[in-house]
Amino acid sequence: MPMLASATSGLPGIPGGSAGFARKATIRSWPSTCITPNALAVVRDMARDLSAMGIGAFAVNHEFMNSQYEINLRPATALTSADRAFRFKSLVKELAARDGLRATFMGKPFNDDEGSGFHLHVSLVDAEGENACHDPGGEQGLAAVTRHFIAGVLEHGPAMMVFFNPTVNAYRRISAEALVPTRVSWGYDTRNVAIRCIPQVGAGSRIEYRGGAADANPYLLSAAILAAGMDGIINELPLEDPIEENLYHFTDEDLARRNIPTLPATLGEAIQAFKGVEAQQAVVQQSRKQGTEAEPGLDREGRYRALSRVVAVLEQALTSWPENPAARHYLVEAHML
Repeated sequence: MPMLASATSGLPGIPGGSAGFARKATIRSWPSTCITPNALAVVRDMARDLSAMGIGAFAVNHEFMNSQYEINLRPATALTSADRAFRFKSLVKELAARDGLRATFMGKPFNDDEGSGFHLHVSLVDAEGENACHDPGGEQGLAAVTRHFIAGVLEHGPAMMVFFNPTVNAYRRISAEALVPTRVSWGYDTRNVAIRCIPQVGAGSRIEYRGGAADANPYLLSAAILAAGMDGIINELPLEDPIEENLYHFTDEDLARRNIPTLPATLGEAIQAFKGVEAQQAVVQQSRKQGTEAEPGLDREGRYRALSRVVAVLEQALTSWPENPAARHYLVEAHML
């Protein structure tokens, strides 16, 4: 889910140039929204070019955040989908630059607006290539194998957050009632849970994992959710009842009674949840063998501690904002971490 911004002007009070972002269009996604002609032309041309380049883009809509757009890609096998998502991000940035804009996939580029997510839709197929998620005789039309798959993803949900939200910045978008999951949960066609189940008839049956940030690595994200789901299928993990109410309105007592765990709220918490989870550790080991991870020897926990110290110092500048106008510049830099 990219966000488009001017490539030449900066934030209020910040000199323009490559160090700053400014919103290009101030438009919202209310039902009566009228997209400006310039924005419409840029996005229309971008969608056309993405389709022509074989990325599989087929639908575009303006999201809630200023200058934020959702672009949907057609389904494919796991590796092909990851390839498309990787090329999609690169192409969007190149096409935006062609029009004098900058596209960002940061999870939370601005403090005063919503963040950008990476929603992954997954369907299972049988040996004949037919969709295996749907079962007319199953509860709500959901096949048993899909229930086990969902159970596996929920079981590993906290550990997978390091893949779905791999940066300090990504966790800044996670908050109650922001349509970002904060609990290990699932439900039928509801958007306040981690897994939204869409048990349509036939090839359209699928699940949607809603916990990823836009800056997630599509290869690690796909590998993590498939490893977790397969663990659920192999061990036939049972699935808890779906969430039918508004999860954000649950009290602590409700959450305890329903046994609904909390997802990590920081990268540090996600790293701790990841430790010792064999199925997810295997994803990292395999990615290192294949060269997927950019820095195979990276000490992610040490890097997180270092970044956390930097962010903490920068955010302290907020308290001296009235006396120190230069603090605004350092706070902008903190957004990038």
